[in-house]
Amino acid sequence: MVDMKDLENLVTKGQELQKLLTESPEIIEYMRLAQQGGGDVVMPERMDHLISAKKAAFILGVGKSTVYALEKEGHLQAFYTPNCRTKKFWMSDVMRVATPAKG
Repeated sequence: MVDMKDLENLVTKGQELQKLLTESPEIIEYMRLAQQGGGDVVMPERMDHLISAKKAAFILGVGKSTVYALEKEGHLQAFYTPNCRTKKFWMSDVMRVATPAKG
């Protein structure tokens, strides 16, 4: 049974996802191509940009601590940008981690 708090959290997550997909429709195309298989899917260059750990966590459906653990384990590489003290991650790397390997 789902209580109201869980339902409210799901609605909030859905709204955040809708906003993300509205701002980055390329993600939908990338995921569609990845689902179809047929070899390696290359992310369009215009989509590959640095994102925050918070956004990476949202895409992966995990907490920020898990994103940092993925970095420590070598699954993601973090970068610092000028005038920013927080780590950033390439969207293509996050999507690679998010998309299970075929095999």
